[in-house]
Amino acid sequence: MVKLRKETVEKLKCLKDYERETYDDVISKMVAIKMGELSREDITSIEEGLADLKAGRVYSSNDAAIRLGIASRGK
Repeated sequence: MVKLRKETVEKLKCLKDYERETYDDVISKMVAIKMGELSREDITSIEEGLADLKAGRVYSSNDAAIRLGIASRGK
């Protein structure tokens, strides 16, 4: 079990990229960055993708296939 001060939990909340992201995910990202597992370019790409997700500029794989004409809407 890991114990965190309330102040730390509040800081972690601010680092979430989306509401349902777990604190484990947030901490894992921070550790990966600190350990050099992610490059600055990787981080920028992830941040851009998350911004697209938040803004609704994404398609499901099914919607993408329909838009590309390689699938049709099922009934």
